[in-house]
Amino acid sequence: MKPSLVLRRRLLLLGEADFSFALAFAKFHARTPQAGPLDLTATSFESEAEVDRKFGSTNIEHLRDLGACVFHGVDATRLDRLALGGPFDDVRFNFPHALKRWRTQDNRKLLSEFFVASEAVLGRSDPHVGPGLGGKVDRAPQVVVTLARGQGGTKADRSHGLENPADSWEIEKQASSAGLVLISATPFDGPRWARRGYKSRGHRRSIKGAPTKGAIEHRFELLDPEYPSKEPYTGKKIIW
Repeated sequence: MKPSLVLRRRLLLLGEADFSFALAFAKFHARTPQAGPLDLTATSFESEAEVDRKFGSTNIEHLRDLGACVFHGVDATRLDRLALGGPFDDVRFNFPHALKRWRTQDNRKLLSEFFVASEAVLGRSDPHVGPGLGGKVDRAPQVVVTLARGQGGTKADRSHGLENPADSWEIEKQASSAGLVLISATPFDGPRWARRGYKSRGHRRSIKGAPTKGAIEHRFELLDPEYPSKEPYTGKKIIW
């Protein structure tokens, strides 16, 4: 009898600060056997010295004990597939923001450049077998971006009372430049992640957290004929 293949997904997390989200994700995944094996790579924009000075290294040590790879000084708009150990099945970026975070045009540019860079590190292989993973894949590679309420400018934001979507970061438009299409926009469950140990952090010059209340998790798939479009794998319906 032919042995069944085990799917091993590869996830790239970008823009970590104290690495508490990465650690919470890794611990939750380890406690969820049905999720299957995971290769996790977590990165920060700041250098190792900056992260250690501001947050210490405890979370990173725990992550490495769980088998995760950690990289510092990683610019989400200039991703090196080989250096990071790609390709990846999924790329996730929580609460991105430009250095001049109040300037809408800078944040739109950041998202656009990030989507182009992330598209280059996603897997490109047989749609039924992951990139070297040896298992069945039931969906296309995905990019997930979590933004604070009102920043994305999708119908999900407008349903929550965003008055002027023209002032948003226009996330769908930025993603389209990389051939990515929005398949779901669902609430980010900040309280649940907080219970798992996640602490939202803010601007790189501060440890103040990004606002998670009302935040939206945007999930994108590649427009690739090899990967037929599917419902979000979480089973959640698009929330408009």
